[in-house]
Amino acid sequence: TGKGMFDFPFVLEENRALAERVRDDLASGQNSRGVVTLSHHTKSGGIVWCEWHLSALYDDAGQVTSVLSLALDVTDRRTAADALALSEARVRAALDGANMLARDLDLVANRWRTTADFADFHGLERGPDYTNPELALRAIHPDDVPAVLAGRRRAIETDEPMRYVFRSRVPAADGHPRWFSTRGQVI
Repeated sequence: TGKGMFDFPFVLEENRALAERVRDDLASGQNSRGVVTLSHHTKSGGIVWCEWHLSALYDDAGQVTSVLSLALDVTDRRTAADALALSEARVRAALDGANMLARDLDLVANRWRTTADFADFHGLERGPDYTNPELALRAIHPDDVPAVLAGRRRAIETDEPMRYVFRSRVPAADGHPRWFSTRGQVI
């Protein structure tokens, strides 16, 4: 038809620079293949998110002879990811506002993932890898470690809710013990 990709009204103006860069990379031979996700206008005026899979063929002189473009509608996936990100942001804001920390323990990899910096939350030194649950025990007063481990083990073995209270190894600013209440559920 002799038209270029920007002669069609589906490219959003905010995506134009990225689309031009992808086009130029293909034309220059810098990238003969690529994947890019962009939002586009639909005929009805809505927005659709597409994951474009692009592959260019070149002649002996290095000029593009054809480009194969396959688009996958990822609007539902993008909408779900955005909703999840918003939900996670709300949970983090609520936890921060309540001065709470949430953590997930991957029982297979034996690693923590937390919603806030573990060292800052517990007043521990920076540096050690507290995603290792053995190192995370440094937050707990040594006298309380057996009860904490027993509570965790009981929850894992019986599927009962995990509940225990422990003192922090690091005292509060006033020198008194810092107390933490832990509640959890095996999923």
